[in-house]
Amino acid sequence: MLTLLTYPRHGDVFSFSPFCVKAALLLTYSGQDWQREDLKDPRRMPHRKLPVLRTPSGLVPDSSEIRRPVTHSIRRSVCTGLAFQGIGRFQESDRKARLEQDLQAVTTLLKDSPFLMGGQITSVDFSVAAMLQAMRSTMVETSLVRRISDDPVLSGYVDRVFHEAVPLS
Repeated sequence: MLTLLTYPRHGDVFSFSPFCVKAALLLTYSGQDWQREDLKDPRRMPHRKLPVLRTPSGLVPDSSEIRRPVTHSIRRSVCTGLAFQGIGRFQESDRKARLEQDLQAVTTLLKDSPFLMGGQITSVDFSVAAMLQAMRSTMVETSLVRRISDDPVLSGYVDRVFHEAVPLS
């Protein structure tokens, strides 16, 4: 049986990690039998992070690797310098503006369909819904939490993916 090593549940949220949520959604949607195992300290995992999928042939680290068929050896090296890349380089006002553009794009895609690519749920929905759920479920109520929670399109989309299309127990 497959075992998804993930961060613990927090209330109704499967995990605070959107990557763990994405992996769980992919496994559930695939129809494969799997179970969860909660970990609080991932330092002994291959990349010192979660999620990790335990399979009969070994550990598969990272949600994007979990998506691929498990037939080859596990990637052993981690790219360095990721902490120095990405959106963290921008000023807060620029980050917020970029995020708002992204949220508007998602809202536009959902205007006439239940999922991002139309009437059928896809892995794109798993990634985006997991991120949106994480953004609206932080322990501190921020303007971002309110932005997503108060938006009926975005909030409805997250609820639809998690409660109707692919419920996680």
